[in-house]
Amino acid sequence: MSRKKHESSENNPVWFPTIMFGLMGTGAVWMVLFYISNGALPLPAVGTWNILIAFGIIMAGFAMMSRWK
Repeated sequence: MSRKKHESSENNPVWFPTIMFGLMGTGAVWMVLFYISNGALPLPAVGTWNILIAFGIIMAGFAMMSRWK
């Protein structure tokens, strides 16, 4: 006898891809803003750490992508 998994239990919630792509997009926009504004945006007080923040946000999206079904 073969066991069949319930497909509904394997799928992610509806909000999952929205958050995932939103994080990756936010990180990309963060980095573009930093470069276009010569460091004046989005957080001028942290300077070049803005790049690390952007990569962190993007990596959070990629981490979610590994769990996307």
